[in-house]
Amino acid sequence: YGDLERDLAEQQLLSLNDTKYILIEFPFDQVPRYAEQLFYDLQLKGYIPVIAHPERNREIRENPSLLYHLVEKGAASQMTSGSLAGTFGKQMKAFSLRLVEANLIHFVASDAHNVKTRNVHNQEALYILEKEFGSEFPYLLTENAELLLQNQTIYRQPPQPVKRRKLFGLF
Repeated sequence: YGDLERDLAEQQLLSLNDTKYILIEFPFDQVPRYAEQLFYDLQLKGYIPVIAHPERNREIRENPSLLYHLVEKGAASQMTSGSLAGTFGKQMKAFSLRLVEANLIHFVASDAHNVKTRNVHNQEALYILEKEFGSEFPYLLTENAELLLQNQTIYRQPPQPVKRRKLFGLF
């Protein structure tokens, strides 16, 4: 939201574990038009925006280049483990794997606001990532979480544009 910078400065909002990383959650249906400028301003102040569950944002699903450009300019992103585990359907899982393949995901987390209404699928998600991308990849994401908590620089691979989905596996 527009006053996020002010609220950070006045300590009405907190960074993650009192680090340079700040979790940003977009509305589910859009990426605000001022997001790029806000991220730039946050980075000038020493913060690193971490986009929460970008795979679940309708506008990013329709136009993944939005996420690509934000990550290319220094943002990080955190995928919901349930998206990889298939909790939100096969299409969400497939799209999530395409984001991972494009080096646009830096963390995986449960997004479990409580344990009564949402299950934690972290182990299942890490298993799927290991199966799809090799045994080192889940380690990298786990290490990134530790680096974030220690306010250190996370591991990143150069982001790539998201590959278009093949029509019937042919094109």
